Amino acid sequence: MTEAHMQALFGYGMHPDADRIIATYQESHARAGMTEAQIQRLVEDARRAAALGRSWFFRRLYAAGKYAR
Repeated sequence: MTEAHMQALFGYGMHPDADRIIATYQESHARAGMTEAQIQRLVEDARRAAALGRSWFFRRLYAAGKYAR
């Protein structure tokens, strides 16, 4: 397990292989002539396919500038 896997799992609530899952989902569901709205929905669905749970609360606070280490 790499640092990126740990960050995906414990920091973002994503599967450790989220990048691969998202790419595979997008490749298998994308089609020619999709509208911008359909592409956005595809991206959101792909992220949901790789999600395992909620992102870590403090990561959201840190990203918003409300938490400092």
